[in-house]
Amino acid sequence: MDLGEKPDRDREGRDRKLFQLIEKSRQPVVFFIDDAHLVQTKTLFGLKKLIERGLCVVLVGHPRLAFTLGRGQMEEIGLRCERIAIRGLAGEVDKYLDRGFLENSRDRTATLGERRPRSG
Repeated sequence: MDLGEKPDRDREGRDRKLFQLIEKSRQPVVFFIDDAHLVQTKTLFGLKKLIERGLCVVLVGHPRLAFTLGRGQMEEIGLRCERIAIRGLAGEVDKYLDRGFLENSRDRTATLGERRPRSG
């Protein structure tokens, strides 16, 4: 299967072509799923077969995804996952902006506490 080729309509044909692509690739093939907490359980079970054939899957979603992957039938999949929690910038935006300002500023004389006045 070439990247420009259209996938087959039937599942077996799509899977076969995807497996061929994974096997032919010199680089790891990575499949990203955003909002993975909305993905149906049946779909996650289908991904297990692809992972066993060498596809790397990155699930990005709400923290409840970790809960889903840790219970019941999903536990088998959850045990194979590496979980990484990414905290947002809540309450730390000023520190983030100050650091970026200091690292990217040509004038290195500024300090963390110095800020430009905010306009109205």
